Order: sequence, then C-alpha cells, then structure tokens
Amino acid sequence: MRNFLFVVFIFLAPMVLKGQDNSSKQDLQSELAKLDSILLKDNLRAKVYYKKFHYLFSLGKFKEAGMTLRKAINLMPDSVILYVGQAEALSSVGGFRESAKVLTVAYEKAVTDSVRSEILTMRGGNKANFMDYDGAYSDLVYACRIDPKNLNAKSNLAAVCDEVGRPDEAWKHLKELVKNNPEYFPGYLNLGFKYQKHDMHKEAIECFDKALRISPKQPLAFSNRSFSKLEIGDLKGAMEDIETSISIYPTNSYAHMIKAKIFLKKKKKRKACEALDAAEKLGFKDRYGDEVEKLKGEYCEKYLQ
Repeated sequence: MRNFLFVVFIFLAPMVLKGQDNSSKQDLQSELAKLDSILLKDNLRAKVYYKKFHYLFSLGKFKEAGMTLRKAINLMPDSVILYVGQAEALSSVGGFRESAKVLTVAYEKAVTDSVRSEILTMRGGNKANFMDYDGAYSDLVYACRIDPKNLNAKSNLAAVCDEVGRPDEAWKHLKELVKNNPEYFPGYLNLGFKYQKHDMHKEAIECFDKALRISPKQPLAFSNRSFSKLEIGDLKGAMEDIETSISIYPTNSYAHMIKAKIFLKKKKKRKACEALDAAEKLGFKDRYGDEVEKLKGEYCEKYLQ
C-alpha cells in the first residue's frame, strides 16, 4: 500500500510538501533518489542490450540480435535508435516488410528532419526490396527534400528511378553523386548496378572496384562484381568474388543464385541446385521474383528430391 501512495505523491509533491517538515522532505528525496537509481539502471540495461545487439549483429547472429534489441525497446520504448537497429536486424534476414513497419514507428517518434530523412531512406530501401517501387520513390524523394545533404537518400533514389520509369533521372543522380562525393562507395555501387542493366559489364566492374577500394568488405560489391565477371566469361574471378560475398553476408539469397549460375556454366549441376535451394530458402522469390524457381524446374528435379 505504501508503494501505491508513494506513486501518487510523486505527482502531488509540489503541493503536499509545503506543509511538511524537513524530515518528510528528506524522506521523499531519498525515495526519489531510489527511483532515479532504478530508472538509471533500466537505462543502462537498455544500453547494454543495444551494445550486445551490435556485437551479435556483427557476428551475423541476426535472429539473436533482434531478440536482444527487443529487450532494450521494452525498457526504452521511445528510443528512435533502438527501432532503427531492430529494422536493420530484420532487413539482414530478409524481413523487409517487417523492417518497413518498424521504421514507420521510428519515423513517428523522430523529432528532427535529418533523422526523419535517414529513416525514410531506410524505409524506401526496404520497400524497393519487396518491389513497392512507387512507395520507395515517394519516401526517397521526400527524404531528399527534407535533408538535401543526405547522400544515402540520393543514392537510393537513383537506384529506384529505373523501376518507376525515370531512367534519365537515375543517370543524372548517380553521375552527380560520384562526381561530387568521390569517397562515397554506395554511389559507385549503384552506378555499377545501372551499368549492369545496360549490359555494360566492364564499366560495372570498374565501379565495383572503386567501391571496394573505399569499403573493402562490402558484400554487395563482391556479389555484383561476380555477376559481371560471369557475364564476360571470367568464371574463376566470379567464383572468388561470390564466395567472398557469401562469407561476409551469408543470408543474401541473390548471392547464392549467382553462385548457382556459375556452377551451371561449369556444368556442375548438383552444386548449382544446392545453391538454388539455399537461395530459395533465404526468400529469393519475395525479393527478386521467380528466377530461382524457373532454374530449379529446368535443372534440379532429380537432384533435390
């Protein structure tokens, strides 16, 4: 019962204390200090969970990282950075729709345009990954508008322009991005993607080379350089790159699909089908379409029974 009354008195303290002696004030101050200590411990626990999340995330233990982060969110439910971390964890295991929903919560809690812009950038990237290109374009245009210095938003916007029928706008954004920000590796990465769409694989490889010089462990640069090497007939280089990519980012279904294509070129159907099976289990269809299904239907019926 005392605890219940004490909770009530916290809110009434300014009025109640006027008629009380100093010892009563001291008692209340002592109780308030105890509460502050508890709150501080909860805050510290949340920070510890968040740090643990980052370690788990770096080790590739994405599911455990997400569970750890939820514990932090329960302690600090208004912390934007915790929701952003949860969204990153979900994205890392292919949960792009779920990640976008979490980012919507983060956006509603954010208080500055720069933070809102970064959240919209991430949400736009997630929407693109589950092929809601119109939604992605809308998020990214607004992200650029509220923070014109947001390079990630500009890069993601350029990447999605092709998908909404704005190819010239894509070229413009990308070339300006790498010209004005020569150390920004995502610009080279997305420019490489653009060259790939036009079967300009030597130019694409040059872009991925530049991205890797800036960020040597970028898994998407390795996987996409692998694809371009495959397209120009460099099977050895393609396999080296794709194995490096998968070692860094093992849950990337697209990388496993490329590995399967390399094996098919090498006439190693069983290994190709194992890679296709891995790609399918990692959710390739939801993100990229039915290419893996078609390849399995054509090559793998007798191998994956």
